Amino acid sequence: MSREVWKTLLVLLAAAGLAVLLRGTTLEHDPIRALSDPDPARAALFDAYQRASVFRERVLVEDGALGELDRVRLQETLRTAGYQEIPVFERPAREQVLRLASLLPPPDLRALLDDVTIEARAQEAISVAMLPGGDAYLREIEADPLGLAPALATRLLGTAGAQEGGAIRAYRGPRPIDFSRVEPAYEMLKSLSPPVYFIGGDFFAVENYRAVLRDILVCSIVSLTVTLGIFSFFTRRWTLLGLLLLGSLISSMVGLLGLRLFYADVFAVVIAYTSTFVTFNNEALVHLSGIEASRRKGQLIGIWSAIGTTFFGFIVLLFARSLMVRQIAIASIGGLLGFLAFLVPYRSTLATIRIRPITLPSVTLRPWLVGVLCLVSLVGVVAVGIPRVGTRIDTFRIHTPALDEQVDHFSRRLASLSLDDVVGVRVPAGGDPADVLRPLASRGILDLSRHPLALWRSYDEQEKALSTLRDGYPGAVARLTELLARNGIQVRAAQDFPPTIHAIGAWEYLDLVGSIGPVSWTETLGDDRFVIAGLSSGAPAELPGGVIPVSPRRYYDGLLTSASRELAWLFLAGLVVMGIYLAVLQRSVARVVYVLAPLFVSALAFAVYIRYTGATVDIMHILAFSLIIAVATDYGSILVSTGHGPPEQSKVLLTGASTLATFAVLWSARHPLLRELGATVTLGCAVSLAFALFVRLPAADEGPGT
Repeated sequence: MSREVWKTLLVLLAAAGLAVLLRGTTLEHDPIRALSDPDPARAALFDAYQRASVFRERVLVEDGALGELDRVRLQETLRTAGYQEIPVFERPAREQVLRLASLLPPPDLRALLDDVTIEARAQEAISVAMLPGGDAYLREIEADPLGLAPALATRLLGTAGAQEGGAIRAYRGPRPIDFSRVEPAYEMLKSLSPPVYFIGGDFFAVENYRAVLRDILVCSIVSLTVTLGIFSFFTRRWTLLGLLLLGSLISSMVGLLGLRLFYADVFAVVIAYTSTFVTFNNEALVHLSGIEASRRKGQLIGIWSAIGTTFFGFIVLLFARSLMVRQIAIASIGGLLGFLAFLVPYRSTLATIRIRPITLPSVTLRPWLVGVLCLVSLVGVVAVGIPRVGTRIDTFRIHTPALDEQVDHFSRRLASLSLDDVVGVRVPAGGDPADVLRPLASRGILDLSRHPLALWRSYDEQEKALSTLRDGYPGAVARLTELLARNGIQVRAAQDFPPTIHAIGAWEYLDLVGSIGPVSWTETLGDDRFVIAGLSSGAPAELPGGVIPVSPRRYYDGLLTSASRELAWLFLAGLVVMGIYLAVLQRSVARVVYVLAPLFVSALAFAVYIRYTGATVDIMHILAFSLIIAVATDYGSILVSTGHGPPEQSKVLLTGASTLATFAVLWSARHPLLRELGATVTLGCAVSLAFALFVRLPAADEGPGT
């Protein structure tokens, strides 16, 4: 066998070794988990509130309108998928109910103690006792003979609370999610909806999982097919394409191995992103092919300018707060270094490859005109309007009509059990929560209409209610017990009203309501105490100090927006580093300005695109711009370093067309993150490629290839 065959066999053996090392890689399918708050106090409050949420890591299914056979079939499918039914709400203990009973108005209490009500409750118990499950109902009578708990639920939680969940069932699913088991359950739920309705993070994870898998497969196949056609036009040496495919496989594995050194879990979106490695690998491979001895200096300056700027572009991402962005940076740096290492044994093969040269018409601009073009582009960005930077959590999650319908239904169904936009408000030591909340409500920041404090009653009013209970409770319970005993039903309900029950203060009241309801209303972290409240619809985006978001949407929107702005500043810093690197390597201010000029033009094109679409610049747009920086500097540095020689024009056109094909395909992706990435990079790549190919400096200002 030839040396080339031996080399390839050794590379394949190395690939097999890398595959073994990558076994057991765990994928995280929810990109939101990549976020972390730099403020530990805010993060601790958010985590504490979410841990206490009744909706955390649960799946809710409303199946009351379903026939018995279909309900049994659905429950069996959910059990097979690993879901275990759990109570929607834990039934409050007797003492908790009695401690809150003072919040009921005296007329309501007198109605519960009335003989007519007692007789109706006894008749209901007698009719239910003979039915299947009657024993459980009688145990409820023993724990709460007068029905204080439903009355409190109606007062505190509204109609939905009185239903105690109605036909809603709660399930806790397997962790980590086993998609092969969860998908059949998800499909059955969709097929039964309506009348079945369901909601849970697991189902969004399934859609994200499907979208990423589909995007990896479809986009890779289509971009590979287009790249194959482009290569066939420029060169008939299929060795080049073989090296690209094998090297991309190696670089992806090296990039993932780099991630495994630092992280146990890898985000699925990062795996999908690695499909873009073929773009950078293609550029390095093509430009390192067929280096001519007579033009070697200019070609190497251009190549290392391109590789170095790409490298520094990803280095700055390592300083990002977002875990997902850092993973992308590590995978990209590892992939780039892995591909370059892969090419080392094939140096002799690369030296023999030739790309069909072409000469394209071009416009010559003096260096000062290129500088003016940069300045005009900056002015144009300001004139069009500097885009707003902000990222919403919806950007990171797949949306489907089926899931949107479920969200809308449960938003209406559980309106009285949850708050859409919740904050924690810090209360000074010894302070009263109402005294802190009222000023914020008067400023239009908080909405206290559904806050439990709106139902809290003064100590005098509570004492009147307790007096009514102390006088009437024992007799009413004795009357109910007697009526049931006449019909042969024995219940052991406590008839005494505990003397320890007293009027409660605001903090104790909120703690009790939170302990029996779906929402926690207080949190204590160290010496800090917080009261939970809902924001008003007109609340400002920037909240006052001491008011901390604890609902996922606003909390994560704030983190994402902050991370987006941070990333933008990182890229500006990266551009400065790139400029210094290019100045050292190119030794010409004119050439450095020329290499960076497409970025200014691309920024103007992007600003126009954002203005036209009415979109907000989010974290994915900014991340995409890092790729634009990489490809734009690649094209410009290669051509300006070699005097726009025909071989280099051909190479840039080949790599640019391949890059356009790769990212244009992402426009068809289902996952919104990849779709935004494709749209942004395609636009910037097209502008940068056109500039590099059709605009040049005078021969005296370009590299030694002229």
